[in-house]
Amino acid sequence: MSRASARTDRVRDESLLVRVDRRSKALLRKAAAARGLSVSDYVRSRVVPLARQDIAEADTGVLKLSRDDQIALWRALQSPPSPTAAQRALGKLIRAVR
Repeated sequence: MSRASARTDRVRDESLLVRVDRRSKALLRKAAAARGLSVSDYVRSRVVPLARQDIAEADTGVLKLSRDDQIALWRALQSPPSPTAAQRALGKLIRAVR
């Protein structure tokens, strides 16, 4: 890709209006300031990669979990809670129908 075409790919000629409550806007301002960015640049830098991830997950059917979420899922699978009385009754009902 040439430099000229790389620059035209980054032209920001579309706008997006998002309405948020006062606390959310203050939070966004604080987070943006912590990174030395404008609120628009901060939101763009955080939301666009998430949108790409959502599309990839929808296309592939594979969810990307954070390390902490992976560990939590693994722990839950290793020691699942005992079924409740209602769950046991539902299991009996389902087996009886088959």
